[in-house]
Amino acid sequence: MSAPPVTHPKMQAIIYDQTQGRGAPLPIQREPSRNETLLENIRPCFGIECCIISLFCKFPDCISMESQNTACCTKNELACCQVPNTPGKCLVCFNVNCELVNFEICLKSRSQLFCLDTRISFPPSDEVPCICNVVGLTLMYRNKCYCRFCDRLGNIENDYAHQNVIR
Repeated sequence: MSAPPVTHPKMQAIIYDQTQGRGAPLPIQREPSRNETLLENIRPCFGIECCIISLFCKFPDCISMESQNTACCTKNELACCQVPNTPGKCLVCFNVNCELVNFEICLKSRSQLFCLDTRISFPPSDEVPCICNVVGLTLMYRNKCYCRFCDRLGNIENDYAHQNVIR
């Protein structure tokens, strides 16, 4: 007879050991984040310095909601209606994690609501580079003049790396 996993008050998963008849705490296994790989696939629609609002139309990854936020000493992660990368699971209905962390950055936020991707970082970072974009027209990228319409951020970053920007 196997007992179902239960939740410990300290937000740890309990694995039931059938041979010993007791549970052993184990850290919560979070779903692998797909939001980390989205940067190259998003198409900026609006961007001003450290805020980027983009379209993300990669199917089926765009059929989900995911958010990762850090503000001073708090960090939270949320996933909803997401097809996981883990074998044996077919859908993450709702998954949330909140924790206190050491101060590293004032504000960093990445969220995806279906095909809308929003990123904010103060100060700007590699995940949220400085950009000036109006209605899909990128005018500045990483503080250098640049002119491209409706291009993926991965292509813009590639051009920047190869110095195909106006100086």
